[in-house]
Amino acid sequence: MMYIQRDVPRTRPHDKIQYKDSLTNILKAYAVYDREVGYCSGMSFVAVIPILLGFEADDAFRVFVFVMYGLNLREKYIHTVRDDQMFLILLRIHFPQLYSTFQGYNDVDSIFVWCKTLGTYYLPIDMCAVVWDIVLVHGTDAMFAIALVLVEYHREKIRHASWDSIHFVMYEVLSEPISTSLLSKRSLALLPRVLRSLERIRSGHDFGFDQPRSHVRRGTRQRHSEQN
Repeated sequence: MMYIQRDVPRTRPHDKIQYKDSLTNILKAYAVYDREVGYCSGMSFVAVIPILLGFEADDAFRVFVFVMYGLNLREKYIHTVRDDQMFLILLRIHFPQLYSTFQGYNDVDSIFVWCKTLGTYYLPIDMCAVVWDIVLVHGTDAMFAIALVLVEYHREKIRHASWDSIHFVMYEVLSEPISTSLLSKRSLALLPRVLRSLERIRSGHDFGFDQPRSHVRRGTRQRHSEQN
């Protein structure tokens, strides 16, 4: 209970909607529902979106459970899945001219948070709605395509970023609003190619460059068990 009470006030405080009680109840209920995972930092950003989209508390809980189980987002909380490493591989495949800015990095924390929270840590609610529309149909791997679209859209900002500043620039890139119709159109256009690349990467295809040895670090998640 302590960790939920700590995190709820920090969850999208800029949104002018009263949701704290509903969000607290949903997170407490999920911690009981899924005792293997309990409550982990970051979940509040996922659970709050159905509330902000207008769902009643019971339906918002069902949506959250579907996202965690049906889309297997809970796997990212059971294990520390380094999606940022996969993102760097995809960036090198699809936008090699932008990848050069990231050379020397083994991780990009903003992408790690992006995938774990389905973008809700960063995006305004109208863009969150677009992202969730795509993810609910195509699965959480769609987050890679959406992130690549945002990086390509802000390519000049990326190109002019210094090696020391790229982490801060990435937070800006993932947070800055763009047209929701443009985001949807470009993400859906890129998604099939990204999914094919992911399939080849996971099957061990050699792209001719070094790839991170592992995308999962087991036993390192930040988990808070909520029993009451």
